[in-house]
Amino acid sequence: MTHVLRYGINHMVAPQKSIAELIGLAAALELDGVELRNDVPGGSPCDDPARVRDQASAAGVRILSINALQ
Repeated sequence: MTHVLRYGINHMVAPQKSIAELIGLAAALELDGVELRNDVPGGSPCDDPARVRDQASAAGVRILSINALQ
């Protein structure tokens, strides 16, 4: 049986970065995904989910979760 490890980054690692910058960082680090949050200054993924999806797709990064705190 083969196991593949995947790695991602949570927005709290770099909360000052915008969503696009976080996705770019994940791609530059060759990570598999990002965990997004709506409670950081970089903007909420809920503001324009289609744009966020397209940015992640273009970078080859999966959106692993969206932590949408109120």
